[in-house]
Amino acid sequence: MANAVASYDQLAHQVEALRKENSHLRRELEDNSNHLSKLETETFGMKVSDEAPAAPGGVELDDRLALPPSSCSSSSSVAAVSRSRSPLRASSRQSAASGGEVSAVMLPHHFLDGAPPKTAVISGADGRLSDHHLEELYKERNLLLGEIDREERERCWYFSQLETLSQRLAQLPRIDAFSLQMDLIRQQLELEVQRVRSVMEERFGTSDEMVQRTQVRRLVKLCL
Repeated sequence: MANAVASYDQLAHQVEALRKENSHLRRELEDNSNHLSKLETETFGMKVSDEAPAAPGGVELDDRLALPPSSCSSSSSVAAVSRSRSPLRASSRQSAASGGEVSAVMLPHHFLDGAPPKTAVISGADGRLSDHHLEELYKERNLLLGEIDREERERCWYFSQLETLSQRLAQLPRIDAFSLQMDLIRQQLELEVQRVRSVMEERFGTSDEMVQRTQVRRLVKLCL
């Protein structure tokens, strides 16, 4: 009886940890959802105008800014977090059933495997924890992690646009004489840099806020 209650308490603690993490991830996604419509509109506006004159020496503006966020192949930050997440600690305590009481053991399982954890039903005076309840929690967790992965890909795409624009600015030839053509190109590139940074801040928050979210995710991971 004591072992069954201890196993139940341990699983209940794990479920509560999952609930807290899901709640935090859901709030984080809700904060970003208000900007999705504006993001889709402004993404298309970030392409450098084709009417801008080409720079001398073959330096001209291309259409890389029109690439969709999915073209970014780097999602190392989320992948590293996903790989570092360990499965819920399995209960190692087993006891023989006595007096109609049923103990439970959670088998080793990783939530990224795509299948719910295999857990026996616990029944007794303290209530019942079913496979279905844990399965729903894992589905919700995987969904939230997928949204975070897409957010990281979008952020990676924006950083690549900033890098491209910075390279364009650096490639502009330095000339002593005033050139209206070069001045227009430089101003346009600088405006695009400001626009990308403004959209990034509105979409993901300031740099301090992004760092704070990363730290909170790490703390949530340590709770499991």
